Amino acid sequence: MNKITQFLIVFLLSVIAACSKVEAPNRDLAQLTTQLQQLNLPLLVVDDKQPALSTVLPFTKEYLDSRNELLSALSSVDNLTEYQMRELALLTIEQRYTERYFPWPPVTNVIANFNLEEGSEFNQLVSWLGFVESTMKQGAASKIKLNQFEHILLTKQVSQLIEFLAPKQQAESLIGSLTQLETYLTTYQVRNIPGLVGLPNGREWYQARLNYFNPQVSKPIDAYSQVLALQDTQQNCSQEAFLKNYIGEANKQSDVTGFDWRTGYSNRLVQFESIPVCKLQLVVAEVDLGIHSQNWRLEHATNVLANKLALSKEQQFQVLAQILFEPGLALVNINL
Repeated sequence: MNKITQFLIVFLLSVIAACSKVEAPNRDLAQLTTQLQQLNLPLLVVDDKQPALSTVLPFTKEYLDSRNELLSALSSVDNLTEYQMRELALLTIEQRYTERYFPWPPVTNVIANFNLEEGSEFNQLVSWLGFVESTMKQGAASKIKLNQFEHILLTKQVSQLIEFLAPKQQAESLIGSLTQLETYLTTYQVRNIPGLVGLPNGREWYQARLNYFNPQVSKPIDAYSQVLALQDTQQNCSQEAFLKNYIGEANKQSDVTGFDWRTGYSNRLVQFESIPVCKLQLVVAEVDLGIHSQNWRLEHATNVLANKLALSKEQQFQVLAQILFEPGLALVNINL
């Protein structure tokens, strides 16, 4: 082969390679956010737009791959705020941990988010319910289990769905799959420690969440001592704003777009930015740290809330639920 031939081959190969490259579409923040919300429709219905029965279902391989791609693309957008970059970093880190072993998050009724009145085939939902059970079994074998609180919520959701679908003849296969999952949940062994510390790598995940909500936290044990000390010096102030935002009574929307379906796509750092730190928040932070880093049981956590705060039974329940479902949030903006 002479030099001219070699040159032509190299040239042609480079042309072919260049032509074969397909440029990825240049998506802006609004487009990517919309795509992420559409992917998460089975987890959170937005603007009354229910997911199609053919949609990608939560925590399947297709869902995880799509979400990872969208988070990566969002992280590359130029006009992100600091708060948005921090949230995307947290969500990206979370993919390493245990959430994928709970395909049906107890905080949302995935099946109920679909339109179950259409009389359509529910084959995909039936298949997904089998995936939920098999994935939970894999997790349980690795000591990745629901806590008692989460287990009660999920069991109740499944039971209510079976009752709701009972009159619908076209839902027979879906009812059968739900009944099978319900049977599995009756024999399910919950984890004894309700906080993140009870999960594999839970301490690391809790530390990552603390770093997001309050970069001043170096170690949970140090933060715990500081929070207790602040309770003795903190002057009483209106705790209404914190409580309403914390347990969801207030409108959670912030001026900065968030990326987490669990917060209603509100950026928590912005949402709580202007809310003053009062004693109520410091006590909730104490319980948050106790549950997620010190092996507190729910009974002890409830007693601390009851003894230190003038909350109704319903408010105590709501605060405790929020601590379990959004670890670390209680420490947002506390000056440690």
